[in-house]
Amino acid sequence: MTSIPSPERKQAVYAGAQAARDGMHRSENPHPVESETWSNWMDGFDHQTAWLLNGRGTYDPFAADASSPHETSHPFD
Repeated sequence: MTSIPSPERKQAVYAGAQAARDGMHRSENPHPVESETWSNWMDGFDHQTAWLLNGRGTYDPFAADASSPHETSHPFD
């Protein structure tokens, strides 16, 4: 079964991922700490950070071919 993420979740995840690519710090999350949007932004930020550390480029969990950052070999393997 596949769930369909809300447009708000997608927007927050993409914004967090973009923030990681732009070199922002996790503490710069602009959303209230107790909000679902804060958690979604952090998901995007943390996943993008892992992808960058593994040489994977842009993180897009909503793409048709979304994969784990560890599915291909690390550039230093």
